[in-house]
Amino acid sequence: MRVKALSNIHEPDSDGCEFLNFSEGSEYVVCTVYDDCYRLVDDKREPVLARKDRFEIIDPVLPDWVLSSGERRGPGMFLVPGFFESWHDRDERFRALFELEYQRLLSFDRGRRDAAS
Repeated sequence: MRVKALSNIHEPDSDGCEFLNFSEGSEYVVCTVYDDCYRLVDDKREPVLARKDRFEIIDPVLPDWVLSSGERRGPGMFLVPGFFESWHDRDERFRALFELEYQRLLSFDRGRRDAAS
């Protein structure tokens, strides 16, 4: 799944959150889908949550290995409670696991784009 940042990407939301590390018009591969947000790798290469209403869906297809857990959809390890907290705590094991799965998502996305062209 790929999304594109809209012109309102840098406007603070109702909670005061700002998404300054995304570029308007840039496309991002979705790591995890939540009820009202996506987890995306921002321009600083960090997996962060960003509101869905700040993005346009470019390609809605998720890989067939993506799992669902309640309101979340994504690669299985990304759905493990505490996974991204451990990543942000700089746990190298979780960072390595994230990078492996993120590269798999990027490869899936490249394959879809190549097939479409």
